[in-house]
Amino acid sequence: DQNKKEETEKLERAAGFYEEILKDYPRTDAAVIAQFQSGHVYFELEKYKLAEEKYLAFIKEQADEKEFLPIVQMKLAYLYQKTGDTPSALKYFHLIYDAKNGKEKEKGVNQDQAGFEIAQILEQTEKKSEAIAIYKKVSEDFAESPWGVEAKTRLTLMETPPAPEVLNLSDPAMPSSPALAPAQAPAQDPAQATSSNMAH
Repeated sequence: DQNKKEETEKLERAAGFYEEILKDYPRTDAAVIAQFQSGHVYFELEKYKLAEEKYLAFIKEQADEKEFLPIVQMKLAYLYQKTGDTPSALKYFHLIYDAKNGKEKEKGVNQDQAGFEIAQILEQTEKKSEAIAIYKKVSEDFAESPWGVEAKTRLTLMETPPAPEVLNLSDPAMPSSPALAPAQAPAQDPAQATSSNMAH
């Protein structure tokens, strides 16, 4: 596919550009952005190991970048989820969901999204009661957020009991109901049958 090839080439050029900035201007604001963006580029190129390295380096070296840090943590969580590392995905979703930005009542950036993703993982791994608890909290704490609305929908579906099965009486595999079975004459006592014949 020509379009995909062109997009790949564009991403590879971008990756090279960001690497040059990181090499030549390592202690500048441009390097902060380059480290942040290079992780995204490698993710799009499906070079997940390189993306992981960039994201982890950003988290280690740019811990004070409060604007970007939750975004990088979220991308790293999705990277681990995509590569099948569920425990690491949960770890980074929790870092976002549990963050308070230094204030006990202040909600962290992307906290609603991270909470929803945690609940989804719990639901998919058959931890129903834990999933319900987080869906409930996200739906209450972020009632106006799309993630809060979606959490409420999932909560409703999980708490709704399944509809009872309806018997299909036309199914030939189903046994006939006694009430619907044709009536049969009671068996006659042989002694009574003999007496009756003799009377004639």
